[in-house]
Formats: sequence, C-alpha cells, structure tokens
Amino acid sequence: MHLYVRNVPEAVKLYTEAVGFGDMGFAPSFMMGMVSVARYHHHIGLNSWMGEGALPPPPGSRGLRHFSIVLRDAAELERAVSRLNRAGILTEPLDGGVFFRDPSRNGILLRLP
Repeated sequence: MHLYVRNVPEAVKLYTEAVGFGDMGFAPSFMMGMVSVARYHHHIGLNSWMGEGALPPPPGSRGLRHFSIVLRDAAELERAVSRLNRAGILTEPLDGGVFFRDPSRNGILLRLP
C-alpha cells in the first residue's frame, strides 16, 4: 500500500519508532520511504508524490478513510499506543482497537486479530 504523506522522513520516523515497522529505506529520486515487518521490501510506501508539505484532502472528499494494522497481542497494542502518545499523537480507543491519524491525516486503526 502507498500513502501520500506531507514529509517522508517524518512519516518514516512515526511508522518505525511509534507504530513498530522496520525502516526499509528511502528512495529520494522517487520521494518515497518504505516500511515493513519481517524485512519484506515494503508493506507500506510513504511518498510525497503530491508535493512536499501537501495538505490532506478536504473533509468529505473521495479516498481512503482509514486502514487497519493487526497487531500480535494486547501487550503489543499497549506498547504501540504508549509510543504514539509519547510522540504527541492522539489516540482514540474504539471497539476492537485504537484509532489515530498520522501527521499527514491518514487514519489508522491498530487492532487485535
């Protein structure tokens, strides 16, 4: 999956340090960072193809509302939420998981299997 982000290094830092993905590298010529689990080339591409610093789409526009990341267990979910909160990211408990928005306003639901 590829996500438009306002700043690739900022997004890679959040998805690796707070969410827990591995950093699979940055392709400056493509304006894309890659994160994954288990050393796969990338599960999520984080790109600024809409322009560095681009604003998120306006409310009500077509597009991805959110996606889910399934975590291994409740302890992993608690650790991820703690890291997100330390990073200044607001989280919202929902039935079946915890919702947050990355700095580019992409919605993510962390949930259990």
